[in-house]
Parts: sequence; structure tokens; C-alpha cells
Amino acid sequence: MLVTLLNNPAFSPAHIATSSRRCAVRASESAVATREDTFAAKKAALIAGLEREYATFFQPMETELYSPDVEFVDPLINLNGVDAYANNVGMLAGSTLAGKILFRDCDLIMHRVTEPTPTTLETRWTLQFRFQLLPWAPLAEFTGVSKYTLDENARVVRQDDFWDSVNLSDGEYAARGKLAGLADMLRQFAPPNPDAPAASTAPLLRRAPEYEVRRVDGAAVAALRDGGADEARLRQLLARDGLRPAERRVASGIELEEHVW
Repeated sequence: MLVTLLNNPAFSPAHIATSSRRCAVRASESAVATREDTFAAKKAALIAGLEREYATFFQPMETELYSPDVEFVDPLINLNGVDAYANNVGMLAGSTLAGKILFRDCDLIMHRVTEPTPTTLETRWTLQFRFQLLPWAPLAEFTGVSKYTLDENARVVRQDDFWDSVNLSDGEYAARGKLAGLADMLRQFAPPNPDAPAASTAPLLRRAPEYEVRRVDGAAVAALRDGGADEARLRQLLARDGLRPAERRVASGIELEEHVW
């Protein structure tokens, strides 16, 4: 009987080696699938955490979502470390001592979050604050995108912010020098022009260099930022940035076709 078993092809060294390799492959595939499932779950938790942070203007900031050495880059500043990041968002939210002195009417809205690649996220947002150290307390508004790079644990290791008013060109975002960001903010701090049209209070969707898009009666409506009536120029700017006018005309500007903001 022993001889019979030994002569069975199933017990041959070649067969045993092949079976071992197959088991090893299956184990490796199972381990990869487990890692992918774990990463996907952590990434989903990160997205949910970011949605909470935006909804509360980082009150509180969920620091466990970020690497301790997280990098933050926007048109104005570069920061390193989760503590510096937390201090910055706390100031903009008006929750730190400096923030309480500088700002009021702070608000942050997330319009969407997408997953361009397995290890990146992108959010689109509108930010506003009123700079109360100046007698006229100007309202500064910014729209743009945040591009998040994730580590193997689905934590944020880098965040690059791009402002529509500074970085948007021909429908794409490109980095620019810090002076461009500073100039854009200082323009918003300038004394009000008594001859300028009254600023709209409709929700802001995009503040581009020459035009803005706001939500008016449920529709996205574009208008030149200087209040001008050059429709041909506005249509040229919209086409350059990939926005398409709708057929219906509105008095406040050009209504746009449905767009994922």
C-alpha cells in the first residue's frame, strides 16, 4: 500500500511543489485583497471625517485623519506638521485668539469630494471671512479645490489648495507665486467703491479672475466681476474654463448648463 501511495502522481515532488506554489499565490492574493479592503475602509472613514470637518469648519479638527508631518500648501502659505495645520484652520474659523481678533462671519462649504486616483482625494469648496480690523470690515471670499495625497494608512500627508481667482487658467489649476495670492486677498480688503454695483449675497460657486458664478433661484448664473455687460467677453471666459451657457437667459447674467461643482 505504501508503494502504491508513493507511486501516486499526487505525491510526486513536482506535484507537491506546484501545489505549494498555488497555495502561496492564493495566500498572497488574499493578503493583498485584505490590505485593499482595509485601505478602502480607511479611505471611506477619511472622506466621512473631511465632510464633518468642512460642515463644522474644523470644530474640532480630527487630527487622527492626518499624518503628524502633514504638509499644507496654498497660494499664501506653506505649513508643516499637524499642529501648524490645526492652528491655521482654527484661526480662519475664528476660534483661536488671533482668529477672534481678526475675523468674523467665517464660513466653509464643501460642494463635493471626488477620488481622482486610489491614493488621492479632491474637494471643491467656498470659503469666506470678514476682516474686522479695518473700519469697513471687508468680506473676503474664495473658491477652489483641495487636492489631498494619502499615505498607506489613508491619512493625509499633503494638501495642495488652489484658488479659482489665482490658479485657474483655461479650466486647469497651476501653481503660482505667493505674491499672486497676497495680491488677490489684498484686493478684497480694499475700501469699498461707492460707484460699484452692490455685491450679490447669493451663494458663491466660483470666483474666477474676471467672473463669478453664484447659485440664483436654484440655477448657476455667471456674471463679470466688474459688473460689466460685455456678454461676448463673459461667454469667451466661460468657454475657456469649460462652462457652457444654458438656453434660458436671466437678467443677472448667463445661466449655465448643469455642472458638478
